[in-house]
Amino acid sequence: MSAKEPSVVTTVHTSTTTTTTSTRSGIAFRTEFLKSQQGILLFLTAFYSFVAFLVMVSSNEDEDIGAARGFFITVTIISFIFCCVTYLMLLLNIRSKIRLPWNLVDIAAYAIFFLLMIVSSSLVLANGVLKPAGSSGTLGFVAVQFYFLLLLSAIRSYRYMRSLTQSGTGATSADPTNLEPAY
Repeated sequence: MSAKEPSVVTTVHTSTTTTTTSTRSGIAFRTEFLKSQQGILLFLTAFYSFVAFLVMVSSNEDEDIGAARGFFITVTIISFIFCCVTYLMLLLNIRSKIRLPWNLVDIAAYAIFFLLMIVSSSLVLANGVLKPAGSSGTLGFVAVQFYFLLLLSAIRSYRYMRSLTQSGTGATSADPTNLEPAY
């Protein structure tokens, strides 16, 4: 290279444009949730919990079933309130604003309410003789079945979300030739 040859200098300019959109309140009404599996199951669970609560409260207190009546009333009204709050949080998309592992919260809550409802309904049916106790206990068992379905749905959703966050190697890999274990 001779000293008389000019050197070439290249300058590169880059720019980044970011576009964000937001709503004023941050709350959006999700109509697709109304027809979703979780939406329908939550609505039915809230409905049957409330009806079981009403049947037990409106019954005569002549039947002495002890603390089972109070326990059942408490569990059904708390179940109804929980379902309504969860339904509204999902319908209005409020959950996306709160950073929690919602799949795990759902699994824990549905499992707890499943157990509470099955115990309280069993106690009412075991100690009750009159029709209102039988009716409300049976409605409680219908709510138990919906909690079981909600629990299965939450577990399935958790497993699906967990599979999306795993790396592309091992048993969950899209490459069928890679047969390494996923642990």
